[in-house]
Formats: sequence, structure tokens, C-alpha cells
Amino acid sequence: MGRGFWLCVAVAFAGCAPAPYVVVDRPVEQPAPFPEPYPYSQQVDAPVQYEPIAAAPEGEPVPAVESFYDPLAPYGSWDESPTYGWVFTPSQADYVPYSDGYWTRTEAGMTWVSNEPIGWAVCHYGRWAHERGHWVWVPDTVWGPAWVDWREGDDYVGWSALGPAGATVVSFDYWRFVEIDLVFRTDLNRCYHSRQRVERELPVARRVNRWVKPPGGVAWVAGPDGSWVRHQPVEHRQPRDLGRYTPSERAAADRRAHETAPQWNQRREQAHRERLARDSQNDQSRRAQADNDARLRAEQQRRQGEVDARRQADEQRRQEAEAHQQLMEQRRVEADRLRQQAEGRQQEEQRRREQEANAQRVAEQQRKAGELEARRQLDEQRRGEAERLRQQAEARQQEEQRRREQEAEAQRVAELQRRQADVDARQQLEAQRRQELERVRQEEQRRQAELDARRQLEEQRRVEAERLRQQAEARQQEEQRRREQEAEVQRVAEVQRRQAEVDARRQLDEQRRVEADRLRQQAEARQQAELEARRIQEVQRQQDMARQQAEEQRQRQLELEARRIREEQNRQVEQQRQQQVELQRQQIEAQRQQQVELQRQQQMEAQRQQQMEAQRRQQMEVQRQQLEAQRQQQMEAQRQQQMEAQRQQQMEQQRQQELRAHQMQREQAEAQRRAQDAERVRQEEQNRQEQEQRKRKVQQEQEQRQRAQSEGRFKR
Repeated sequence: MGRGFWLCVAVAFAGCAPAPYVVVDRPVEQPAPFPEPYPYSQQVDAPVQYEPIAAAPEGEPVPAVESFYDPLAPYGSWDESPTYGWVFTPSQADYVPYSDGYWTRTEAGMTWVSNEPIGWAVCHYGRWAHERGHWVWVPDTVWGPAWVDWREGDDYVGWSALGPAGATVVSFDYWRFVEIDLVFRTDLNRCYHSRQRVERELPVARRVNRWVKPPGGVAWVAGPDGSWVRHQPVEHRQPRDLGRYTPSERAAADRRAHETAPQWNQRREQAHRERLARDSQNDQSRRAQADNDARLRAEQQRRQGEVDARRQADEQRRQEAEAHQQLMEQRRVEADRLRQQAEGRQQEEQRRREQEANAQRVAEQQRKAGELEARRQLDEQRRGEAERLRQQAEARQQEEQRRREQEAEAQRVAELQRRQADVDARQQLEAQRRQELERVRQEEQRRQAELDARRQLEEQRRVEAERLRQQAEARQQEEQRRREQEAEVQRVAEVQRRQAEVDARRQLDEQRRVEADRLRQQAEARQQAELEARRIQEVQRQQDMARQQAEEQRQRQLELEARRIREEQNRQVEQQRQQQVELQRQQIEAQRQQQVELQRQQQMEAQRQQQMEAQRRQQMEVQRQQLEAQRQQQMEAQRQQQMEAQRQQQMEQQRQQELRAHQMQREQAEAQRRAQDAERVRQEEQNRQEQEQRKRKVQQEQEQRQRAQSEGRFKR
């Protein structure tokens, strides 16, 4: 049998009852539910049963959501949710909807009768959402016997509150399951299954797919179908018990809502401003915490670097002390050897010269090997630094590619949602037009058949016109509030954009100041190095080693400074990425709010789309400016790195030149020392010869005096 046959059956039943409800397989206006979170079995849906439901319940629904504000205020709080707007939060912290009450069978189907003072509203109007650890109620003016999602098994049934988008909260704590034969008991809260049993039953339970749709209304789930339901008698409840009004009560509620609307509008605006202030304060707190964490990490890294540098310096000093001790020992041995060579005359001098030549050759080989090893380590460090920079560039490119893909996906999802909203809006408008035509036809028949009720009809028309006028005024006020909110959002966005520009300029100034300090420190270090070089030229080998130690410490300080600058640049890049993520989140939030506003105000669709387009262009312009600033910063960082590499290369060349000059000075000093030693030996030899000559001369004089004396004695 085709779909047309069942439509004919539904029309036939409609002609048999004053205002019948029709069971359909899938309601047109019902939004698509979210994907199921549980792996249900293959028998998911029960077969659809087309049974007529009795006449519509008596009474009228609430005229506007403002009718709920004052009655529910003593039992909870009204506040603004960033996701759902103006919502009601019960004062009971562990409140779970559709738990305190019982089920009965009325002319509208399975109907929930609540034992709570707020049940007439929250159980028959609106939807429930679970956010930030508690339940909030999103108000609406569409009445239903119960807005729940049903599940059924072989011998049990279960239900849970429907969410704003038709989704069901999937936590096991918020599902209620009972045995089939206990579902209509008035003490139902004593019969609920335990959580462990719900965890076993919910994944295998079947979804109830029987939808009931009143003429021109919104469909709801009719509930499970079976003989145990059909055998239950239909209970006629008072309209007030189920949240419905008589015409006089409806007019009074409409009047009260209209009177209290300005006060509640002020409260909503105040709550909106407070929420914006809280969000801004939370964002500032998060940014401050992030900055504090970054500073702490940088401080820890700096301290760790200082500890490592201090440990390396201590190790180097120990090595230098050992080298100095060895050098002193070598000098002592050298002094002994020189003394022995002086005593051994020419042969020892020749052997000493040969040993010195061998020692110089070995020292030269060791020096060259050390220079080669230092050059190799420097090249290895440069290659590692280049590889790290290349990996960072690739990571930034991949991050940029992912961000672009996410933006494209978000735009595509927003476009699909907008199209779906357009289709839903057109369907709702079509249903409203059909309903309006049906109402006009019935009104014409009633005027022709009931001429004696013309006076009452005129009075009703006057009341209806007053209600429409009030609704129009309410819509105008709502439109005015919406425009003010949009202006406030634009102002906040402008303030955020200006703040971002100020932060970018401040960061650029900070970078320039850091660069100036670094250049100044480098200039001072260069001057100090030049003074150290001149001093080293005037002192001996020990002072030369001290200069090398100072040079290495300066290089380590420069490396630490370069590492700190790189970490600062990485932190700034991370902050920019977080700002971009926050901007994307704000864009998605703004798009969602605009979509909600689209569903509520279809006639302002074109204007809101233009505003969204303008805002998107502005955001794209902000992103382009940020990307351009980031690109310039990266180019500046690369230029600085190139300058740093050139400066290090120049320093390396200067150090090599200084080493060669020092080596030449050492060789000259050594040659001069050898010449002095030879001159000293020659002078000693000359002095010795002179002393021997003087001794021989004295001896000759003594011998002459002795001969003269002996000759004188001989003459006498």
C-alpha cells in the first residue's frame, strides 16, 4: 500500500472527530535526531501503527514564553545560556526531568502527570538540555503531552527528555526504565530500574517510532503501543493540570506577560551584559594564566640553562686547572732539562733543540686536530639548527593547511545548516498558510451556520485583534532588542580587533627593544673581547688560556641569548595561534546565534545574511592582516638568523686570525728565549775563559815575583 492510501485513511478519520490527531510515520516539521550513541540491535524500530487518537485536549496553550517567567521564578532561576539563550534552572541541584510523576492515558496519548509545582510548564512545553553539570529548561509555546524519547524491550519500557534539537541525553543516569505492567502506577518513582540494569537494557532496547501530529502543530512521540496500553481507560484531566488555559485564563496570562515583559527584558539584557563581562573576564583570566605559565616555563628553562652553564663552567675550570698543573709540571721539567743541557755544553744543546722541535710539531698537530674538531662540532651545530628551522617551517605549513581545511569545513557545515533552515522555514510557512486557509474556511461555515452567535464572534475577533497587536508589539520589541544585541556584538568585535592591533604593536615594539638590547650587548661584548685580546697579547700562556675561557663563556651566553629569543618567538607564534583559534570559536558562535535568529525571524533573513557576509569579510580581513603580520615577523626572524650566522662566521674568522697571531707571537717569544739562552751560555763561557786567563795571569805574576825574589837572594 502506498503513502496515498494512508493519507486517505487519515483524512477519513479527520472527518469523524471534531479536531482529531493523526498518527504519521515521520513528522514533517520534526528536526532530524542526532546519531545514536549506542550500538542498537537490528530490530531498532517497531512497525508503525496507524491508529486514530481521540479528540484534542481541552483548553489553549500559553500565548508567549513570557507567561512562564513569573510563575517559575520562585522554584529556580532564569539566566542566559551561551548556547540556548534565556533558560530556567531548577533550584534542586540533582533535578532530573520526567522523574517525579506518573503516566496516564488521555485523549492526546501517553501523558505525563507531574507531582512538581513546575510540572505544568516544564513537562508540557519546551525542551531540556544538560550543560555544565545540571539541567536547564529551554522554554517554548508548543504544547505536548510529554516531550520525551521512548524505548521499549520485551518486558520493559523507558523514556528520557528530548533535547532542543530533538536529541536525547545519552547518560545512563537520565533514563528511566520500568516493567511494562507498572508503567501506569502513581508511585512510579519507586519502580525505576537501577543504573546497572539500565546500562544493560538501554543498548538493546528498540526505539518507539510512532509519531502523533495535531493539525498545524508540532509532532511528538506517541509512546509505546500494545494491548496493555489500549486496555487502559482514557482519563479526562483538567486543562490546568496539563498546562492548558481556558480562554479567560489565557487572556489574563497574556495580559500579565505583557505587563511584566519590560521588567524581564531588562533582566535579560542585564544577564546578557553580565555573561559577556564574565566571558571577557574568563578569557582575560585564561590569557593571564597562559602568560604566567609561559613565564614560569621560560624561568624554569632559564634556571636550568644557568645550572647547566654553571656545571659546564665548573667542569671546564677543573679541566683548565688540571691543564695548568700539567703545564707547570712541564715547565719544571723543561727548566731541569735546560739546566742539564747548559751543563752538557754543545751536545745537550743540540739534543734539547731536537726535543723542542719534536714538541712543537706535536703541539702543532694537536692544535690543528683541536681546531678541526671544533670546526666539525660547529658545522654539526649549524646543520642541526638548519634542520630544526626546516622542521618548524614544515610544522607551521601543516598547521596552516589544517586551519584552512577546518575553516572550509566550518563554512560548508554553516552553508548546509542555512539551507536546511531555509527548507524548514519554507515548510513551516506552507503549513501555516494551509492552517490559515482551513481556519478561514471553518470560520465562514461557522458564520453561515451560527447566525445567532454573531455577537460573541465579534467579541472574539476583537480579542484576537488585540492579541495580534500585542504580538506585533512584542515582535517589534524583540526586533529592537535583537538589533541592540547585534550592535553590541559588533562593538565588542571592534574592541577586540583594536585590542589585537594594540597587542600586535606592543609585541613588535617589544621585539625591537629586545633586538636593540641584544645588539647593544653584542657591541659591549665585542669591545670587551677586543680589550681582552689586547691584554692577551701582553701576557703569557696562562693568561691566553684565561682569555679562551672568557671567549667560550661569551659564546655560551650568546647561544643562551639566541635560544631565549627563539623561545620568545615560538611563544608569540603560539599566542597568535591561540588568538586565531579563539577568533574561529567566536566566528562559529556568532554563526550559530545567527542561525537561531534565522529560525525565529524568517522575514529578516536577507538583512541578517548581509550582516553575516559583512562580518565574514571583516573577519577574513582581520585574518589576512594577522597572516601578513606573521609572515613579516617570520621574514624578520629569518633575516635576524642570517645576520646572526654571518656575525658568528665573522667572529670565527676573527678568532682564527687571533689564534694565528698568538701562535706567531709564541713562536717569536720562543725563538727570542732560545737566542737569550744561547747568549747567556756564550757569556758564561766567555766569563769562564776570562777567569781562567786572569788565573793564569795571576799565576804568571806570582811565578815572576817568586823568580825575582829567588834571583835577589841569589845575588846577595
